[in-house]
Amino acid sequence: MFLAAAFSALLASPALAETCSDQIDLLNVLLVENGNTLDADKLSQIVDCRDKAVVELNEGEEERYLARAELALSLLSQ
Repeated sequence: MFLAAAFSALLASPALAETCSDQIDLLNVLLVENGNTLDADKLSQIVDCRDKAVVELNEGEEERYLARAELALSLLSQ
């Protein structure tokens, strides 16, 4: 789970606004690498969180985005 640790470090970055798209990209990589190990319901929850995070990011809601991205990562690492 090196990538999960890398994603956690990226989420904690003080330059949040500059790295949000990188965070989404990394979450997508984690989903590709680990998606086949998840049950359908959990995968659906993670994808839903990711999609809502993208909407929040596009609306300029960085703090809400961060909370949603952290939830997606938490679900992925369970």
